Amino acid sequence: MLFCKSIYNFDFKYSFMRNVLPFDEANIILSDYYKPVMGLLDKCIEDYNKLYSVFNDGFPVVYKGRTKGSFINDRLKMRMLDYFKNDSNVQVVEHRGIFGIIVADKLFIRFNKMDEKFVTAINKKTRQTRMFMRQAEIQGFPSNVTLLWGGYNPDLTWSNINGYYLVCYNDGIEWHYDMGRGVASQQLALNLQPQTEKSKKRRVTPKQKPGEQTKKTGTDNQ
Repeated sequence: MLFCKSIYNFDFKYSFMRNVLPFDEANIILSDYYKPVMGLLDKCIEDYNKLYSVFNDGFPVVYKGRTKGSFINDRLKMRMLDYFKNDSNVQVVEHRGIFGIIVADKLFIRFNKMDEKFVTAINKKTRQTRMFMRQAEIQGFPSNVTLLWGGYNPDLTWSNINGYYLVCYNDGIEWHYDMGRGVASQQLALNLQPQTEKSKKRRVTPKQKPGEQTKKTGTDNQ
């Protein structure tokens, strides 16, 4: 317990970093679950619209996005508990207030509203959320799973879902997958460290002799 507490209090750059599965490996595990997850999200949107039509009959209320999102999340949890109750490969769990599913003991997926640029609708990113997005060790979470975000992008009226996404954050987006279109993108690792004087490449211009003109090449843009 003391060991877990000390990890939780570390700065991110010193935190334990978990093993992150690349998309190809995650896709093998999850390929049978994309359609069921999308279908369950659609059902939750239908549930919201049924509730909206009943409670707004004669007394219209404009519900905030967080209210709609909380309703969808709670309905999704109950629908997943029912749908996956006989699937030993999927656990519907809640860790530290975050509901999600664990698949094959290797992937943890939480769910949130998300736009087409894979930005989640979380107004205030808590320390726990930031740690989740960095694949850091979080007290109360299993340490042997890759942390993923399942996103849904509803239309303006919350009548339909425009996009279903699966995103792996790792201090930035490691990879993302459009479940509806079946399109994946793996991000390339970039070296963002500032260059030192020694590592910078200098363009060397040969010395010219008096009266000699510089020869033009195809790369001189002249």
